[in-house]
Amino acid sequence: MSVRIGFLAAASVLLAAPTFAQQPAGDPDAGGQYYYRSCKTCHSGTIAPVLNGLPGRKVASYANFGSYSATLKAHASESWTDAKLDEFLKAPTTMAPECVTPPMGDAQQRADMIAFLKDLPPN
Repeated sequence: MSVRIGFLAAASVLLAAPTFAQQPAGDPDAGGQYYYRSCKTCHSGTIAPVLNGLPGRKVASYANFGSYSATLKAHASESWTDAKLDEFLKAPTTMAPECVTPPMGDAQQRADMIAFLKDLPPN
């Protein structure tokens, strides 16, 4: 009887746990079109850091860019994982209130951008 109750309790916890939507597959070509249209001007290394090699890199760590904000530097122990990139692209000012990067509300657009960033050659 106690095994059955334990199983039911465990099952109810698993069923009550939040489920996360799986990230859609990204299209690097679509991400690149958005990047060249909307991001490249700032992310040339003077206004904002170059994005080559960003996935996997530590936050606020691009050596040739010295103007990181204090709020981004506070995240320097974290890496730009897919999840962190998705979170940032969805609402940049949540992580860095002074950021002027426009939010990407569409999950597919964010997945496309992440796929594009992964395809960029390291800098």
